[in-house]
Amino acid sequence: MSELDTEPVMMPLLTPIGECDFVIEKSKLGMKIINLLADFSESFVYGGFVRDFLVRREKFNDLDLFIKNSNIGDGDDMENNHRDSKILKIRNEFENRLRDCEMEIVSMKNNRETVDYLIKFEGDLLELNVIYEDIENDVPDFDVNNLKFQNGNISQRIPMENCTVNGIVENIMKKQCILLDETLVKDETNYYIRRRIKKMQKKGWLVMNIPNTN
Repeated sequence: MSELDTEPVMMPLLTPIGECDFVIEKSKLGMKIINLLADFSESFVYGGFVRDFLVRREKFNDLDLFIKNSNIGDGDDMENNHRDSKILKIRNEFENRLRDCEMEIVSMKNNRETVDYLIKFEGDLLELNVIYEDIENDVPDFDVNNLKFQNGNISQRIPMENCTVNGIVENIMKKQCILLDETLVKDETNYYIRRRIKKMQKKGWLVMNIPNTN
């Protein structure tokens, strides 16, 4: 058995995996989002968009975006006032780019570290969740939710033991996944994880280290 893969593994977007090529020209909206992120050098899409749209070539329900603070301002001063000023500036720039791409911002909800948008494009509504803070410690629940798309490549968002990009993609194609935190496998008190497991199972995903209770 090979050593544990603990580093992100970059993989060209158009590299064939089995008989499935990555196809990003599935919808105008998907292309617009990908092109938009090119204006923010350290930003990426992660989660369900990569899993469902880029890998499985299926319709995606929402978009999770990460935009790093270093895209705006200089220096390392991260006191609250300075941080809030930087977040406001990048938020304004991002929202202007949405409008430039002919996307209407129907509504938005401000959270402490995120802004959740409802956007409209050519009659379609889409939820857009933007994170402006570092998410390095935000461990994903399932391996199939740990992929990001950045600069034309797919890689692991957070390096995880026993996970590789190719292995995750294979699980996605087979519509199976692994709960990453093994301590939660038998934890009946974590209701959030229970709901997440049920949600994946109802969508037809096999959670390989959890008994299927459907």
